[in-house]
Amino acid sequence: TQPDKYRFRIYPNPANGEYVTVESTRNSCVDAKLYDILGNLVLHTFGGHIVQIRTSGLMNGKYFILLSDGSHTICETIIVSR
Repeated sequence: TQPDKYRFRIYPNPANGEYVTVESTRNSCVDAKLYDILGNLVLHTFGGHIVQIRTSGLMNGKYFILLSDGSHTICETIIVSR
């Protein structure tokens, strides 16, 4: 089977525009929670196999994104840089 980290695509990363797109490579629904470096929940979104996370209102820096497709959960890093 596919390693968990390859179940999702995150682009662009670093984020330098309005949105970051998260795509499930298995066409599963995506649950995405974005945390700042202090562990505060910044944003939570749920949708189809592709969701967009609005980054235009975020400060530059490092964020952690917890992604779940219902059966697998991973944590990745997103950099916001404008």
